[in-house]
Order: sequence, then structure tokens, then C-alpha cells
Amino acid sequence: MCDKDGRIHKEGLVLMGRPLQIERKAKAHDARMAQAAVSQMKSSHQLEGVSGVTMPEGNNAAARAKNVHRQTYEPGPRIPE
Repeated sequence: MCDKDGRIHKEGLVLMGRPLQIERKAKAHDARMAQAAVSQMKSSHQLEGVSGVTMPEGNNAAARAKNVHRQTYEPGPRIPE
């Protein structure tokens, strides 16, 4: 299955891997970036309002104070490493 360089090729694809420590750092970085994007969206809706609001006075300070994002989190199934 391997070529002369030790790589595994299958239908034009190459199997790649990286050390577990780097994988954990990459997943933590992805989680931080996703959380930052959600936080930025929530704060911009409260400070700037929601674009495309057609109601008169829809983007004034009193209306923006009511822009609250409710969310829940349910952890998925535990996948063994």
C-alpha cells in the first residue's frame, strides 16, 4: 500500500497524520476561534443592532438591549481516542 517514500496512497488521496499533542492544540485553537466568533456576533447585535431590521426604532438602544441570544449545550457521545 505504501509507495517508495512510505506514504499511503488510495485513489489519489494521501493518508496524513500528526502527533497527538499537535492535534490537541489544533482542536483547542479551533474551539477558541469558534467561541470568539459567537461572542463577537452576540456583542455586535447588542451594540449595533441586527442588520435588515425593517421596524421603525428597531435599532435604537432600548430595542438593542433586548437582543439576547439564548443557547443550550448538550455534550455529544464520548468517543475514545
